[in-house]
Amino acid sequence: MKKISTFKLLGLLVVLLVIYAATQFFSSTGRSRQFREELVSIDTEKVTLVQISKNNETVIIIESEEGWKVSTNEGPEFVAEEDRLMSSLSSLQTIKPSRVASRNPDKWQEFEVDSTGTRVQVFEEGEKTLDIVIGRFGMQSQQQFHSYVRLFDDDNVYVAENFMGFSVPTNEESYRNQMVTSFSSDSVNTVRFLYPSDSTFSLQKSISGQWVSEDFEPDSAKTSQFFNALSKMNSAKFSNDVVSGLTPTFQVIIELMGKESIVLQAVAKNDSTYLISSSQNKEGIFEDSSLFEKIFKAKSSFYSETSDEDSREL
Repeated sequence: MKKISTFKLLGLLVVLLVIYAATQFFSSTGRSRQFREELVSIDTEKVTLVQISKNNETVIIIESEEGWKVSTNEGPEFVAEEDRLMSSLSSLQTIKPSRVASRNPDKWQEFEVDSTGTRVQVFEEGEKTLDIVIGRFGMQSQQQFHSYVRLFDDDNVYVAENFMGFSVPTNEESYRNQMVTSFSSDSVNTVRFLYPSDSTFSLQKSISGQWVSEDFEPDSAKTSQFFNALSKMNSAKFSNDVVSGLTPTFQVIIELMGKESIVLQAVAKNDSTYLISSSQNKEGIFEDSSLFEKIFKAKSSFYSETSDEDSREL
C-alpha cells in the first residue's frame, strides 16, 4: 500500500509539472513576459541591411558592391554615408532596459510603441538580428531622460534610460551624402563668379598671398570669412528636381592648385527659389536659400567699409 501511494504521488507530481510547463509555453507563444536585461546586440561589421519605418514610410539602407545606398520604399537609391548609419547603430546599442513599464498590449498606444512608433530592423548577413520599436520620449530631470521601447515580438514595454529615440533618424536625407563643398581654402588660386549681365567678377590670390580683383580691392576680413564658410558646406535640404541640361543662372568656379576645379551652379526654379548643384556631389540637388546666400555673393559683399564703389546686388 505504501508503494502504491508513493507511485500515485510521483505520478501526480509529474502530471502537475507537465501542466505547469504546458501553461508556461502556451501562455507565452513567442511573447516573452520575462524581463530581458539585453535588448540590442549588433555586430556592426556584419550589418548588411537596416530598415527604419515611421508613419507608413520606410527608409532602406543597404550595402551594395558600390557601397551603402539609401532609399525610401520604392524610391530611387542614393549614396548613403556609412558614418551616419554607424552613428545610428551605435545609438541603438546604448539601449539598456531599466524596468518594465507595462506587459499589457493595450498600453502600447500610450507609450507609442505600436504602429505610431519607430520600427528598426537590422539584418546581419541576411539574418534579422534586431526588430525593435522605439516609442515615446520622456524627461525625468534636466539631466535624466528616457525612451520607451519594445521588441517587436514581445509584449513588454521597457524603459530605456538616457536613450533618445530621435538619435536614430527616420528620414532619408539624414543618411544621404550632404556634402556641398570640402576643400582647403589655402589651395584656392582663383574664384570666378559668373553672373548675369555685367555683374561677373573674380578673386585671385596674389604672389604675396593677398586676394585681389581686377577693378576693386577686396576687404581681407570679408574675403577670409567667405572662404571659411565656402570651404566646408553641407545641406540636408535636397530637391527631387532635375537640373541636368538646364542653363544655370549663377555659377561659382573655384580653381584649386593641383586639383580639379569645383563648380557650383544655381538654376532658377521660380522667381525666388534656386536649385543648387555641386561638382563634388554629383547626385545631390539642393533647395536651400541659406546655402545660396553663402555661395553666390555679390561683388559689393567684398567691399571694405570705406569703399567708394557703388553697391550692386544680384
